[in-house]
Amino acid sequence: MLGLPEVPANTNSTQEMDQPVAAPTHPGLDQVTAPSLAPVRTEETMPPRRLTGAGIPQAQPAPRKSRAMAAQPVVEPTTDPTAARAAEQTQVTPPKSFEWTMPRVAGLSAGVALVFVLAWVFWPSGHKAPRPTRPTIEDTEAVAEAPTPKKAPPVAAPVAVEPPKKPAFALDSKQNVIDPYAKHLDDLDLDPAHKYQLRIASDDSRLGTALARLDEKAGWGVMRKMASHAALQFGGAKALRMHCEPGSHFTEGQVFPLELTDLATRKTIKVPLNPAIHCWDFEVTRAMDLGEGVKRRIRVPTDSKVKLGENVPLRIAYILEALGEQKQWRTGILNPGESVLAEGRSVRFAILDPYAGDNEGTVDLELLSGDTASSGLVTPSSASGAQFVPVGQK
Repeated sequence: MLGLPEVPANTNSTQEMDQPVAAPTHPGLDQVTAPSLAPVRTEETMPPRRLTGAGIPQAQPAPRKSRAMAAQPVVEPTTDPTAARAAEQTQVTPPKSFEWTMPRVAGLSAGVALVFVLAWVFWPSGHKAPRPTRPTIEDTEAVAEAPTPKKAPPVAAPVAVEPPKKPAFALDSKQNVIDPYAKHLDDLDLDPAHKYQLRIASDDSRLGTALARLDEKAGWGVMRKMASHAALQFGGAKALRMHCEPGSHFTEGQVFPLELTDLATRKTIKVPLNPAIHCWDFEVTRAMDLGEGVKRRIRVPTDSKVKLGENVPLRIAYILEALGEQKQWRTGILNPGESVLAEGRSVRFAILDPYAGDNEGTVDLELLSGDTASSGLVTPSSASGAQFVPVGQK
């Protein structure tokens, strides 16, 4: 119709490839005259054939067309403007290729993200939330009447309680030390050419023990213990020095009954050895005031950590001063584990050691009540309150 040539329906692909393709038409085609159309390809315009094989000419294959272009009908050129316009309207315009631009990419990404968000929000879960029930009046009253829970008071951290320390009386191993041979009577000068005799009238354990020491050619010799059954006779000594060990009980002016006789001149002199002055040094001791009616039992601990010299045992010397106008003393020595019942005006303690230079530490004497026995336990009479009462009384 409209002067277009008929296209056979059963044309194969090889024939379609050999047929000339009409040039695409444009809106301004009605202004183009017939001579401006592309001429139809004929055999004169076809490229020369090339020989293949044994010189047999073979036609050059035409380029393959796309399926869309092959489906288009072949349009013969015409000079009729009406026919050209109709051909332009019936010809199919090939689709344009899709271009990736930034707005299109952004829009596509936003769409994908929106799909994922909606799927995550509206995707059904395995557990459905329970439907809230409306509280009843009884439940409201029960909640209103229920007491508010009280906060528990903060629990304080446990505090380590130290056991109460026992009262003690400390002795310093360097200061409160008695040297048993530091105190002595003033030296008595002798004539080395004369012979002398030293004797004691009586032995008295309350006063203590008298010790004699001679200054001979080699220096001060050994100490000799005086006894009433024998006299010490000597000669060639330059001086005499008297030491003593205090006894159990003595007074302020009491002295040992000692006499020194010069055998050459038959002259006898009294030796004034006083146990309250010449035995122990009271100044280095540590005193504890007692007072009238006060009794304290003082015990030497068995586990003392004090360090004395090598092979020096721990011995504690004590001096008790009694009450009264005349001064009286009672002395003794305590070993670890032993105790003394102190009563009177005061009591003095010190460590008995000949040398204090190598001592270390302190001795803490235990202070016990006055009704404690020497073993450290309360006596049965004071513990139970047992006593004799007249017969017939309750």
